[in-house]
Amino acid sequence: DSRDAPPRRTPPRRGRNRAPMELLFVGTGAADVETALKCDCAHCSAIRRLGGRNLRHYASLLVDGRLLLDCGPTVPWRLAELHVAPAQVEALVITHSHEDHLDLRAVGDLLQARTPERGPLPVYGNSGAVALLEPLRDRLELVEVAPGDEVTVLGRPCVALPANHSVPGEETLIWLLGDARGWLLYGTDSGWPLPAAWDLLASHPLLAAVLEATFGLATEHDLPPGYLTGHLNWPNFLRLREEFIARGLLPAEAPTFATHVSLHHAPIHDELCQLAQPPVVLAYDGLRVGVGAP
Repeated sequence: DSRDAPPRRTPPRRGRNRAPMELLFVGTGAADVETALKCDCAHCSAIRRLGGRNLRHYASLLVDGRLLLDCGPTVPWRLAELHVAPAQVEALVITHSHEDHLDLRAVGDLLQARTPERGPLPVYGNSGAVALLEPLRDRLELVEVAPGDEVTVLGRPCVALPANHSVPGEETLIWLLGDARGWLLYGTDSGWPLPAAWDLLASHPLLAAVLEATFGLATEHDLPPGYLTGHLNWPNFLRLREEFIARGLLPAEAPTFATHVSLHHAPIHDELCQLAQPPVVLAYDGLRVGVGAP
């Protein structure tokens, strides 16, 4: 009986380019980047000594060299180190107003490279993000979105989902970015998905997921109360991936990237990387990868 069949899930109609969605992880760290770089504990000292992939900067993702997800304090100069001209950024999509995800000066630095004839830089974010960017309004096209809204960003459908991350006075977001084959989930600063997020995910088949693994192997017994409420650790990151697969939302072979990894609380990259069996990938600053190839 067709009435008993699960609801049909179809990929977005817009965006017919069959090329892979190109991801550049501009930063993969959590909110403790600056603190950890000054910390004298043995772990943080080892990170500074080892450098390389162990050094993480504020989490941000560049899609197809044009669309930037979040813009924390380290993003402009990290783009330069990755040989990405700031003028390449043609739109910003923001999760929430915490300064490691949205920094007014960093956005201003991007605007310095934008010539007047290109017009205002489009920015899509919640009420908190829009309020924070108000001083730059004359040079930005600010689009306020709420959970459940769909907007078109550089021709790509994007859906805002509610994040399980409490910030007073604003509804924090995670994002779905679509193309002709399906959707990429970008889910940083969010604990286990809220019911409303599951409802939206049910009709958006995933090509891949970028999820946070903020606290590494730390558990609620190792952290101050509430730390894991609005974030994930590595075991919960893996459990969420398995839940996506069990619900038929993510193919078992689809890549799942761990990002937003704490410097102070998580193991160094090489140690944590040993726990990432493909298609699970521990992202690092500067990782370039294509998803959704035919």
